[in-house]
Amino acid sequence: MKHKISILFLLLFVNLHSQSMQDSISCVTYKMGLIPNETIDNKVRSIEEKKRFEERKAASELIECKLYFTKDKSISSMVEKLDVENPFVYKIMAIRAQGVYFKDITTKEKIEQTSFGGMLNIIHPYDEYKWEITNETKMISGYKCYKAICTYQEFSIKRNKMLTFNPEVWFAPELSFPFGPKGLDGVPGLVLEASFNSRTYFYASKIEFNIKGAPIKIEKPKNGRYITQEEYNRQL
Repeated sequence: MKHKISILFLLLFVNLHSQSMQDSISCVTYKMGLIPNETIDNKVRSIEEKKRFEERKAASELIECKLYFTKDKSISSMVEKLDVENPFVYKIMAIRAQGVYFKDITTKEKIEQTSFGGMLNIIHPYDEYKWEITNETKMISGYKCYKAICTYQEFSIKRNKMLTFNPEVWFAPELSFPFGPKGLDGVPGLVLEASFNSRTYFYASKIEFNIKGAPIKIEKPKNGRYITQEEYNRQL
């Protein structure tokens, strides 16, 4: 009888530990940087142009996004900062980092919440990026990362033309979580650096695992109207 009770306690401990690992929350903090434009950067700038460029660069370096994730879900958003040196330029640069991005690999859901045009929850295709994994590697935050690229297109009815983007990510296969910042995910590993438009990029500055008392719940957005990506694209 005593032996059976010990086994029951052992099974209970294993189940609780497994559930704890399943529900434990980790976090990646990303900072934003500007990608150099050789055509612009190599030209002779006026003093005023140089000043504006340095202001944008300084503002972008203040922008942070946090990606919280478990084994099955993730949510990422920008960290709001009020006390900044140049709030006007900061707000302009922050537009590129705004939005809430939720992903659930169990239910195959990807949702982007935006306040442009009212509070909207855009339902993205789960496999929206068709990544091509290259042989290029580099070390990021102590992890060996591989580069993945793709061509992404969406038709803008408002502009009456096809918009083309070239997203690029660097992911760490050692960290087997298919998540990334701003919905740039779907590769076999955690994304530690990413760019959507070849003008700005997000890079991991800090990685925390199994956070105790995480200040967030990873759940799909409740507020706002849900629309498909096609419906949203009609407004672009």
